[in-house]
Amino acid sequence: LYKEKISKEDANCITDVLRRQRDIANDLHSRIDVLEEKLASLPRLCDDNAEMVSIYINELNSCVENLDKENANFECISDRPATVIRRSAASKALRLIKTYDCQT
Repeated sequence: LYKEKISKEDANCITDVLRRQRDIANDLHSRIDVLEEKLASLPRLCDDNAEMVSIYINELNSCVENLDKENANFECISDRPATVIRRSAASKALRLIKTYDCQT
């Protein structure tokens, strides 16, 4: 089963698969961090910012969808640190959506 999964991932060994998982998780978490900074830099409750907030919320939703896809992709072989990073990123994204979505 592992060899099959590794060949599907176009990787040479399990280490490559785990490294790729961690890289993807870190990239998504970084995107969410950047969006958090952008949202925090906007003055709150300002109608002029509603469009930008909406754009950032859509990006956050996209990140959450990507995290869900990544979680589903790695059912068989899963890097524990990557899983923790994905959970943390999803939690942060959902918190930001909850906080800022009501302001648009």
